Amino acid sequence: MTVTDLPAVNACLNAASAALLATGYVLIRGGRRDAHKRVIGWVDYVSSRPDMDTSRIAYFGTSWGSNQAPINLVAEPRFKAAVLNVAGLTMERSRPEVDPFNYLPRVTQPVLMLNGKYDFFFPVETEQRPFFDNLGTAADRKKWVVYEGGHDVPRTELIAQSLRWLDTYLGPVR
Repeated sequence: MTVTDLPAVNACLNAASAALLATGYVLIRGGRRDAHKRVIGWVDYVSSRPDMDTSRIAYFGTSWGSNQAPINLVAEPRFKAAVLNVAGLTMERSRPEVDPFNYLPRVTQPVLMLNGKYDFFFPVETEQRPFFDNLGTAADRKKWVVYEGGHDVPRTELIAQSLRWLDTYLGPVR
């Protein structure tokens, strides 16, 4: 895979993420944690393929997908690392069993968190910092980078930081 392949890969991942996020949102809001866990069934599919290295599966979440990452990372131990693009807690109250805050201390995978300084959904001090500080991941295996901007991260930085992180914790693409 080269840098020229990234736009096509990104488009496929965005489409899959949108479908999974919409389904997950409906299930979570309905309090159906068991059904939400089945949404991660695609990991089973990937794991069943002989051409896939299941020791190198990463979680990539954007916005709501980053917010829900603690639940997914705890529920699916086959995720070996995570990249969270514009992550933070939410101002909406959730049932305790599906509140991402309650899962944060049990996350142990390496986590890269990329955020905007002026994010109106996830303000730095009230939503981003508590998310990052409460991650159970060891301090030397988690990183939080805040960029000038809102609910986005510069695309070139997102790609560069993500690839470096995944190369570090999953190894370079072969």
